[in-house]
Amino acid sequence: MLVAYLPRKPISPPPKPLISQPISPTSALHDTANWKVYKSNRTKYQLQYPVNYLIFVVPDWNGKNPGVWQEATFADPSDSSNPIIDITVNVIQNVEHTDPSLWAIEIGGYNRKELVNTTLDGVKAVKVDIAHTNIPLSDNPYPFLSWIYVIKDDWGYMLQAHAKERDILRIFNQILSTFKFTDEDGQMGCTQDAKLCPDGKTYVGRQGPNCEFAACP
Repeated sequence: MLVAYLPRKPISPPPKPLISQPISPTSALHDTANWKVYKSNRTKYQLQYPVNYLIFVVPDWNGKNPGVWQEATFADPSDSSNPIIDITVNVIQNVEHTDPSLWAIEIGGYNRKELVNTTLDGVKAVKVDIAHTNIPLSDNPYPFLSWIYVIKDDWGYMLQAHAKERDILRIFNQILSTFKFTDEDGQMGCTQDAKLCPDGKTYVGRQGPNCEFAACP
């Protein structure tokens, strides 16, 4: 069973910072076209994930506070009890802050120097990448960590990844590139990936209420 933890301020020995990778909708253009789509009407977002990943959806992991959800965890299926990466979406309703950096500092214990400004689906966000490479793997099998904090209206979204290898965090950035908030009517926007047409040079995007790929010319 996978267990996701809210981030805490790293303890001694200090971790080595990673260079944050930009979140670009086009960075995964060729890789995400056939990914599955996870949609949450309750917490107003959707994202895509690799077709072979396992997904664990938790209806309400904090019974004392129904406004806090560990919405879903996505994991590489090589070993469901010990995946090479797991990615969790935590959603908190009625967040008091409007600045994601203040929220990250409050619940994650970071200082501003550790936060990298970015955006998620066009909304201001902050990202933190940390590598615990000086801690034995027997004590910490997931030394490469990445978190992103974003606030949309009064909803706070914290997406976190725990990886066994540094390069595996690239899949987290690809998933982030497909993240979309719902519109005001609760309808999901389409992700910005594309499909290569049989002619080998034309790409078509998703459209319509079902976000299906447009017909190739």
